Amino acid sequence: MPLQHANRGASDIAVATGLPADLIKALRSRAERLRPFAGGRFEPSQPPALLDKLTDQLLVVASDVVTSVAAEASPALTGKATLRLLAWVVADARGATTPLDKALAETVGKRLDKQAQKVRETLAAASAEAAGARKAAHTAAAQDADLAPTLASVSLPPSTPSSRRHISAREMRSTLVSTSWAAAQQRPQVRSVRA
Repeated sequence: MPLQHANRGASDIAVATGLPADLIKALRSRAERLRPFAGGRFEPSQPPALLDKLTDQLLVVASDVVTSVAAEASPALTGKATLRLLAWVVADARGATTPLDKALAETVGKRLDKQAQKVRETLAAASAEAAGARKAAHTAAAQDADLAPTLASVSLPPSTPSSRRHISAREMRSTLVSTSWAAAQQRPQVRSVRA
């Protein structure tokens, strides 16, 4: 699967993920610092820990950053070396005081990579489902005689991965309903006047 963040700069990843650019730069600098130590004989980073918790989002970004750093190495790191580097970077960022030994780092790296892949697949499936729901809601609204005139004022977000925020089907329906309600309120109302 192509890497989502590997060829982007820290500020681009920060915009796409909502994470601070400094955090992403720090993860990258740790990966670059630990890359030459293939045997895991390095000094852990000084406290405080970079990460107080490891979320799915942070794991995916860390995986992408480590894979990018591993690919930039000359020569490029092997798959196993990349997995070990991922484990060492995550453990170091979480504040580990001693590095994992080589065999354990490989096992932990495999598990972290598997979890990152699972998160990527889940996010891709959710994104595809949301895109389908948006399209279905848009199609249904276009076929509704009352909503069709107001549909022109509502634009669908681009379906590219670079789009920062997508509108969910629920948001679209609520926008269309509120837009049609506002349009109904602007219609001239006939009042009966009693004499």
